[in-house]
Amino acid sequence: MTDSIPFQLRLTLVPHLKDQKIQIEYQDQTVIVDKTDTEIVTNLNFDDLVDSIKILQVSGFEPDPDCNIKITNVSINGHLIKDFHCLMSFDMKDNTYVKNESINEVSILDFNGSLNLEIKKNIERFRWFPFVFSKNRHSVIYRNDILGCTSQHGCWGKTEGCRHDDPWQLFDIDRFADKEHYDTVAMGCSVTAGSGILKDQCWPALLKSNGHEVLNLGIPGGGIDSVLINTINIIKNGKKFDQLIILLPNMTRRLVRVSRHSMVFNFLINPHSCEQNLDNHFNIYFSKDEINGLVEKNVKNLVMSDYVHRNKKLIKRLIHHLESTGVQFKISSWADETYEILDSCVSPNNLLPKFNEEQDKATGIDGLHPSEKIHQKWVNDIIPML
Repeated sequence: MTDSIPFQLRLTLVPHLKDQKIQIEYQDQTVIVDKTDTEIVTNLNFDDLVDSIKILQVSGFEPDPDCNIKITNVSINGHLIKDFHCLMSFDMKDNTYVKNESINEVSILDFNGSLNLEIKKNIERFRWFPFVFSKNRHSVIYRNDILGCTSQHGCWGKTEGCRHDDPWQLFDIDRFADKEHYDTVAMGCSVTAGSGILKDQCWPALLKSNGHEVLNLGIPGGGIDSVLINTINIIKNGKKFDQLIILLPNMTRRLVRVSRHSMVFNFLINPHSCEQNLDNHFNIYFSKDEINGLVEKNVKNLVMSDYVHRNKKLIKRLIHHLESTGVQFKISSWADETYEILDSCVSPNNLLPKFNEEQDKATGIDGLHPSEKIHQKWVNDIIPML
């Protein structure tokens, strides 16, 4: 990524200055901070070739340990940054009685000098976005926000108890699928990904424990369109595998693609998308208002559309592609409507039993996704058919 990307940074300066008046210069503006809080709004440009970006210049501080300006309410593109100090540094300049030096992780101004946004030290974080994006419109669909999860349970959208090693990873199919050969590639949504249940108890992991080498490409929030795209990709990519096992979701989901900054960003939309918090992390590509508007518009479009007709066509296209390429596959669904369509257009040899046919209400730790025992039962049912 070498294109310059404009973004907006906001912060509030809260003074504790006694009688001092501090001059703040940023872009083409100069303000005096003395008694009242001052909001700074500056338009910056991200460039991954620079080390840092100067935010503002501070002057007027006289030696007094009790005088300072606290930095608060820092946001990028409207996304509030709780740990903003990790992104900031300060270069001291023209201060008396002290050695002028650089200070890392800044949240208080009490010297003259320049406040900077550290790009190079935080380059992965600045480049990050929760969903996969690429210059290639036909890339694999996945979620960056579930990568590196160290919880014993599959990521399910809550931060409590969920830690991520290297939280700013970007999905790369070649790193993700690093085996030379897989017995099975698993496709589906959050049920396949194992959201909300013990990771070693989701159905792809249970297949692995039965001696299969399994690549799990389950996408939380993913729809039938995402499964179709990933199926085409994994076949075209040349990954070596023996069979695909696909567990399709319900039909009230849609992949929305938005072109921005010479890249294509993938959004996974469903009727509950408006309730999801996409503001856990800032991003330089879209403002908070843009994302909220995009999600709201596409949720409305989805609900008002004939999504059953659309997904029926996608299912038939998926089956045709699998049959025409000669790939060995088995397919099923946990959703009644989806399974009915599969039952009408899939050969009995390729159709697996419906997932959770008994409609067991037991859930995982999230209180939403099917429990571990439901996965185990389905695996026991399908093993003889594989």
